[in-house]
Amino acid sequence: MFVNIHLHPLLIFFIFISIITGTFVSLFIILTIVLWHELGHYAAAKYYKWRVDSIMLWVFGGVMKTDESFYRPIKEESIVTIAGPLQHIVIFIFIYILSFYSIIPESIVQEAYYYNWMILTFNLLPISPLDGGKLLLLIQSSFLPYYTAFRWTILSSIGICIGILIMQSVWLPFTWSAFALGCFLLLENYRAWKEQHYVLIRFLLFRGQQVKQTSMEVIQVQETFSLMDVFCRWKRNKTHRMLIERQGNILGKVDEQFCLDSYFKDHHVTTTIGEIMNFKDV
Repeated sequence: MFVNIHLHPLLIFFIFISIITGTFVSLFIILTIVLWHELGHYAAAKYYKWRVDSIMLWVFGGVMKTDESFYRPIKEESIVTIAGPLQHIVIFIFIYILSFYSIIPESIVQEAYYYNWMILTFNLLPISPLDGGKLLLLIQSSFLPYYTAFRWTILSSIGICIGILIMQSVWLPFTWSAFALGCFLLLENYRAWKEQHYVLIRFLLFRGQQVKQTSMEVIQVQETFSLMDVFCRWKRNKTHRMLIERQGNILGKVDEQFCLDSYFKDHHVTTTIGEIMNFKDV
């Protein structure tokens, strides 16, 4: 099973600095834990036959690059997400064996235990794009429209990041590495908030590639709603049928593929759903 692994240029620079400063062993331990974590995601993804572009290791962790998450079943993506943190249990067992047989110095064992706990705990924080944040998004996506779940996840992530930065500045011991990491996550979520419209468009473009659709959901919408208003009410792993309403009366119905074609192929970007229904009847 071939894995395409890349090192971020900034990480290569940090590796060089660690060699000069004599901290390469610590960095090597961290990178090994992060890589094993990402390989857990990768193994689960390949089990479900996901297309995985690569694994990127960078200064603040790693990421498995794939476009499959928008249309795969929520349960399936949850398993792929959890597979990474579960690898830390394997790492704890491996470290214990090394310690039990005194294969490596005790100082390195303690350092490996510390970093494994830290990376696991940090990764499970409910902050996007960490695994904890992904799980939060998946949980919300199971009962909320995707766009709403995404917005709530980003807003809560921003709030938690600000809270952590304030706590570190006021009550906790200050470290530049933790401060930089908090700022990085805050900026990532701010960027995601600014790009929420494009995230929704990407979600819509992948609708036709859904591997498994769990059920049909009927949505009642006002005839004055724009197509984008309608799209914001769509959920993951479901197909939708829109009942178009005017003052409590149902005027007609359209399916989601007709809405998608009207928006992307016919370019009815500002057209209301009521007008779209009339086009269907022509």
